[in-house]
Amino acid sequence: MSTVSLGRRSYPFPVICIVVFLGAAVTIVPFVNRSGLTTFDLSGVTSLVVWLSASLVVSLAMCLLLLLGQSTTRRRWITYLVPVGLLAVGIGRATNFYGSGSLKQYGDYGALRIHLSEPETENSRWLLGLTLLREGFRAVNEVLSVLGVLDDGDIDPQMFVQITTALVMSLWAIWLLKSHEASVVPWIVTTAPMWILFSVGYDEYYPLVAGLIIAAIWNVLRETPNFERTTSYVIVGLLPILYVGAFPLSVALLISCWGRETERRERIRGTMTALVTAVLSIEVGGEFRGYFVRLSENLNVGGEFLDQELAAKGVDASSGSIFGNLSYVISIGHSVDVFFWLSCGAGLLVVFLPLLLSGRSKSLSIRNALTRSFRSKWSGSVRLNSISKLILLISALTFLVFMLPLLGITRDIDLYFISLFTFLLVSGTRLDELIRGSKNSAVLKLQVMQLVAFGFAPATTALVLFGVSR
Repeated sequence: MSTVSLGRRSYPFPVICIVVFLGAAVTIVPFVNRSGLTTFDLSGVTSLVVWLSASLVVSLAMCLLLLLGQSTTRRRWITYLVPVGLLAVGIGRATNFYGSGSLKQYGDYGALRIHLSEPETENSRWLLGLTLLREGFRAVNEVLSVLGVLDDGDIDPQMFVQITTALVMSLWAIWLLKSHEASVVPWIVTTAPMWILFSVGYDEYYPLVAGLIIAAIWNVLRETPNFERTTSYVIVGLLPILYVGAFPLSVALLISCWGRETERRERIRGTMTALVTAVLSIEVGGEFRGYFVRLSENLNVGGEFLDQELAAKGVDASSGSIFGNLSYVISIGHSVDVFFWLSCGAGLLVVFLPLLLSGRSKSLSIRNALTRSFRSKWSGSVRLNSISKLILLISALTFLVFMLPLLGITRDIDLYFISLFTFLLVSGTRLDELIRGSKNSAVLKLQVMQLVAFGFAPATTALVLFGVSR
């Protein structure tokens, strides 16, 4: 029987799988919707038993796919069944296939339908992406009209949004799995609870940009970049125009690109490429003139949750800030909120999996790594790379802790996807390092991916099927 080392001791692998599964379930159980699946009208303890059973089935199915896909190179395509299957579910959900109504929806659902139905509405936070979505909607309607599929009117905007988000997420998942087969990061990303939520016809804007944002985060964290030099600078300019919340990531990616350059002239040229890309993106999405004024207006605080909950917690929303005050941030209630987002959106045990597998490894200390970087005689490029990672981590933590959930703790769980995926990517990058340093990397890689499946399953079934609430 294979074993896994935890610190200085080794344990049977099945035992570790059970411990990870139960530990993950414990972090989720306070937030599971105990009314159960609406299709079966379950309640109470029975609902929790069904949830645990469904989670176990999901984890075992994932492990079986891994075993079949890793057994021979000819079967690597089996791992692509996950994104393809999620795409099929998303299409079924968009077409109201039986049972699809039980899939949970959070966030500002219905907003994209309004933007497609009423082209005069604006949202500078999503400027470029919203424009591309509108153009795609018009193009599809034109093509279907020419083909005679549409006799009168347009296709349902919500159906278009759901199929588009499912398709975009599926394509990004296949690209990640295909381009980085030696890494466990693509598996961690594409089976994460939040990724699966976005992949099943999720009616929100975030699935349209999540793939690119995650690839950019990983580009900052890994030694070998995902993109070529010019492409990276173009992405720097695109990100904040696609989604303004990605601005800190854009800064981190820019500094990371500088760290990979050997000449100052190349850094200046790349920065100009990013600026030109940003300006052109604003023009394509709308109009550069007045863009920042409109963006400031779109970022104003407001929402039904503020009046009822945030005010009761001592948050001063009248200032128009999108961040909570210190008394709110350090409150016990908000600490539970952060725990809720991490557990249900990212699978808390998977985030800490490298720490469990490496024991008390000093190399896990971010503080020690940064101290060595700034105190050593390393080149400026190495220091820039360290700064970019530091910016990425600080921005992810700041966003998670300080950002106000305007729609409520539960509905705005998807708002924190950048922070959640940042922590998962940091974890996955460290797991890759542990695997490369092991004596039998192929076996450890498979074991890690199976542990990830057991760590994610309780959160995934709760978030997507049963629903979670805080």
